[in-house]
Amino acid sequence: MKIIYKDGTVAECPQEEELHVLRHTAAHIMAQAIKRLYPQADFAFGPATENGFYYDVDLGDTKLTDEDLAAIEKEMKKICKENLPIKPFILPRDEAVKLMEERQEHYKIEHIADLADETEFSFYQQGEYVDMCIGPHLCYTKALKAFKITQQSGAYWKNDKENKMLTRINGVAFHNQEELDAWEKQQQEARERDHRKIGKEMRLFMTDDLVGRGLPMFLPNGYTVWQQLEDYIKGKERERGYLHVMTPCIGTVNLYKTSGHWDHYRENMFPAMEMEGESYVLRPMNCPHHMMIYANQPHSYRQLPIRIGEIAHDFRYESSGTLKGIERGRHFCQNDAHLFCTPEQIKSEVANVCALIFDVYKDFNITDYRCVLSLRDPADKKKYHDDDAMWNHAENALREVLTELGIHFTEEIGEAAFY
Repeated sequence: MKIIYKDGTVAECPQEEELHVLRHTAAHIMAQAIKRLYPQADFAFGPATENGFYYDVDLGDTKLTDEDLAAIEKEMKKICKENLPIKPFILPRDEAVKLMEERQEHYKIEHIADLADETEFSFYQQGEYVDMCIGPHLCYTKALKAFKITQQSGAYWKNDKENKMLTRINGVAFHNQEELDAWEKQQQEARERDHRKIGKEMRLFMTDDLVGRGLPMFLPNGYTVWQQLEDYIKGKERERGYLHVMTPCIGTVNLYKTSGHWDHYRENMFPAMEMEGESYVLRPMNCPHHMMIYANQPHSYRQLPIRIGEIAHDFRYESSGTLKGIERGRHFCQNDAHLFCTPEQIKSEVANVCALIFDVYKDFNITDYRCVLSLRDPADKKKYHDDDAMWNHAENALREVLTELGIHFTEEIGEAAFY
């Protein structure tokens, strides 16, 4: 598969990058189709993803229907048949801004402004469509053989709810029609296994808008399963020395200011409640409560490690578009734990946690999973506590124990929790 880089170089695409390039090119072709059908469209970001591609677009007051999505897909197929060459070019900053102004691409202009250190910008053109992008891409639109638009949703510009809500149009792309057909068959099978469908058929849980979106209620059959699972996991944890506690589902705003969640996580929390001059919030996680339990009395290093566990109820203000039965809700329950140990005990404690996880996976025959080592971003001094020695020691201990256990994992910088 031939691809073209931003400097105009044409080369064979590395096999492991083929799907990414296909899907990235598909996003551009979809944007071109949208622009043909909706000339007022103003484009934000349009990346390839692990499962497909999307483009966030400002369509003004236009609301898309399923028929509109089908029309966009039809126009994409037309563009592919036109076999337009995809050509890159590079412009200095002032000319890049001028081009985007001429094309009334307001979000691209703002993106250029955000990249203050860049002096030049690369673009790709196919027919009348031009997009700012670093590439690489397919060389011709006809090289995109199999794709499908799957859905639309809402997405805030720059993922900031203070910004405008844009329309996110999603799709998938594959090497050939056979792969796309296999994916569609898999999706149909997944719909048959959808937990919301099974939950309704087996009378496990229900939701009602009068109670609130994202607030599932477990029926007798479902709660019976719940209790069995709770007894099971508590038994597993007790075998490994966990001490179970019970803490309240609310806390003061000052608690979350002390923990740092108020500054870093407030947008995902329910609004504060004012009571007798004090502000309270529904808790989004259990960390602060467990820290306060540990801090309730002094501990000797001889008592460590201490493993605090809880079957805890939490509340997060998820956007309505992300809600999905009991898979993602505004109220959920988790078997959560916090381990207090010396630096020398980190490796053994992580190994113990991994043993617990894989023991449970084995019992439930869970084989499809991946392991990620989430690391802090050393350059992000605002989000992460500034202690290089502490972070390096902890991260190295995690990396070493995963390696020693023979666990395949990837590393993702900036994915660690802020604390």
